[in-house]
Amino acid sequence: QAWLGLRFPEEQARDREQTEAGICTAGRSVTGVQVMRGRNEWRDLDYYNFKLRCGRDWSDQPLGLAFDGLRETRSATCPSNSAIAGLRVHRGFQDWGDMDTYEFQLFCSTPAAGGDGYGNGHGDGHGYGGTGMVSAGGGEEERD
Repeated sequence: QAWLGLRFPEEQARDREQTEAGICTAGRSVTGVQVMRGRNEWRDLDYYNFKLRCGRDWSDQPLGLAFDGLRETRSATCPSNSAIAGLRVHRGFQDWGDMDTYEFQLFCSTPAAGGDGYGNGHGDGHGYGGTGMVSAGGGEEERD
């Protein structure tokens, strides 16, 4: 799938861009996300990193984004026998301050008949039944 086309600053910040991706293997579904927020005061840099929960197991390592100075960790998981069908990210900031806040929320969905929510069972795994929202904790980012 192509990028959404959101604009990023063209100058100076470009050299700080980094992209990583995570995927569940063996047909397992993503069932949770862990958000880690870090901050290096001396360098005035903010960091976010993420772990995925595949089926019932958390990944051993975060995605691999540059990270320093862990400040907080929050996580959210879908109820039993459901998987993540979507993710909502909210960013708030103060024009006059040096603080951005982020909030994450999962959209969980139960699998269609014949599956168990973890990539096992019959069917193509693309149909979903019931849905619900799960909050995924919040974090703050101090802007540099």
